[in-house]
Amino acid sequence: MTIPTLFESLGRFLLEWSLQLAVLAAVVALVLACDWRQRPELRHRILLLALVLSLILPIATHAIATFHWTAKVKAALAEPTPMANTTVLQGAQRIEVSGSPGIASMTTQSSRPAPERFYATLSTILGLLWCAGISISAFRRIRQYRKLAQVVRCAQRDPRLEQEAPAGAPAILLSKDVSSPLLYGWLRPVILLPQNILEWTAEAQRAEIVRHEHVHFARKDHWVSLLQGLVRTLFFFHPLVRWMCRQLEVERELVCDAEVLRQGFAPNSYAATLLLVAQHALTSEAGIRFANAANLSRRIECLFNPRKTPRVALWFAPFLFLAPPAALGFWQARVESIPQIGSLGLARFLPLVPEVPPLKPIALQPQPVRSRRLEASSAASQEPAPVVSQRFSSVTILRGQGDQEEVRIAVGIPYAELSFSPRTTMNGTAVLQASSRLESRISNLAGSVVARVDDPIQIEVPASMFRPEGMAVYQTSFQLLPGTYSLFVVASNANPGNAWRLQRQFEVPGRSASALSTSSLTLADLLEKPARPSRSYFAIDNFVVRPNLTGKYRMDQDLRIFQKVYSESVGTLLLDLSVTAGGKEFKRVSEELKSPDFTIAKTLSLSDFAPGRYEIQVTVTDPTTGQSAASTSSFTVE
Repeated sequence: MTIPTLFESLGRFLLEWSLQLAVLAAVVALVLACDWRQRPELRHRILLLALVLSLILPIATHAIATFHWTAKVKAALAEPTPMANTTVLQGAQRIEVSGSPGIASMTTQSSRPAPERFYATLSTILGLLWCAGISISAFRRIRQYRKLAQVVRCAQRDPRLEQEAPAGAPAILLSKDVSSPLLYGWLRPVILLPQNILEWTAEAQRAEIVRHEHVHFARKDHWVSLLQGLVRTLFFFHPLVRWMCRQLEVERELVCDAEVLRQGFAPNSYAATLLLVAQHALTSEAGIRFANAANLSRRIECLFNPRKTPRVALWFAPFLFLAPPAALGFWQARVESIPQIGSLGLARFLPLVPEVPPLKPIALQPQPVRSRRLEASSAASQEPAPVVSQRFSSVTILRGQGDQEEVRIAVGIPYAELSFSPRTTMNGTAVLQASSRLESRISNLAGSVVARVDDPIQIEVPASMFRPEGMAVYQTSFQLLPGTYSLFVVASNANPGNAWRLQRQFEVPGRSASALSTSSLTLADLLEKPARPSRSYFAIDNFVVRPNLTGKYRMDQDLRIFQKVYSESVGTLLLDLSVTAGGKEFKRVSEELKSPDFTIAKTLSLSDFAPGRYEIQVTVTDPTTGQSAASTSSFTVE
């Protein structure tokens, strides 16, 4: 990943995170507004939970968006609409969208559309500014903490204050560099008091001050202060996050005041102490200070009008924050039309079928050179016909290791999309050679990439066998957990000018280790069992299986069927293979599968098949347990 791409990803992540925080802050503000009694304990717990949730919000929403039930619920509430056959023009880029498989094909390569380029540039700038702002904010905060650490090292102890401290209180130090009592430190916190506090306070007032800071220590508020510093550093620009931090500080002081009063101190003398300390206080953001003028009026009001919070409300507060991440995760989940899966373990793309019959092999002919004037006149007199390029792909799911399944993705790259150049091999054979680069990405429903492959590929075809309508088949494999995924494939030519994209959703179903299940039903154009193990991309156990991506066969070809059956049975399984056309059965094969390797590798002659579309169904039954697994697919005979 290049540095601009990294900053662009950070910018996109920042925008998404900031919007999620805005939704969370809006929910917090609404909940606090509903608390008309303004109970400090409840409000403090709500704000603290919101602060913690703000840090894990992307992880929580991402996890919810990738839940299988999230997609099921969203699909039930809003049924996905299949894409219609249409042509979309974006600048100099023509995109053909086909409704049958939901695959977008690009006929010409160009840069990103203007809105996408603007968004990418904006994201890059935001990512760069975010990193710079975090660095500056962190530097200032660390410098402030180091300054206070130096103050602690230079502070002095006073035996009179230690005698007034309650049992278990942290060390009490006097310093001339602070003007307000505060609790500072994380691992070994201390209570810092002004150097002259003995001059303007009485013993009872110092006891109230120390007891207040001791309550902060007992409640672990110094760790909450560290959390606030982290959040403020990350979101130095976000006004709603800063608002939540300020509100948390106010409610924290109110909770400590109420606890001090519950320990036996009088409201009148405590209020007088607050006023006295506020007169000498200065702002100090790094520690937890005793009093300042910003929230003094509300603190004194709560001293004489205490508001208790029922325990039920305190226990119910965490459940209020299940709604924001659930709603955001539900909104992020993407649901598209997924082909029906006929049996457990079957997920297969139904590729487009060309409407034109296959052409005969032809030799390459050099194109005549035309003048620019003639080309301009021809372009003016005739409208360019849109180029429709077929996209062929398939997904084969095999049993993987552990909880993961092996997902094999085969992609057909038409020769028309490649730029071939003639070459002569060492033995004198004339070949045509083309180079390309194929990038495959698989992402979950939340959009996070879970697997990626970026391979340079080279296609070499003997000149005598070259056909313009030919197609190169590429296959790669991934290990994926059960769930719903989006596949995105980009193939680009080494000679810029041709590129195409493929995007589609597929589902990897769950599989029980004890239940009868099957792999994907594969209709192949190559199925053989070599004498030696093959290292081919298409090797499955002892077989070489190349899927027929077009789904078309000629009458002089054979239909090759391959499928793996997974069963714990030690006996035999019953195989029933049925081929139908127009609802009528055309051919049927029934036989037994012997253990331990239950593999279906059948070859059917198509010489007696009339041209048309056929449906094939393969059913495997375990006579011992009565379990069965059925798989369906379709093909066309020309």
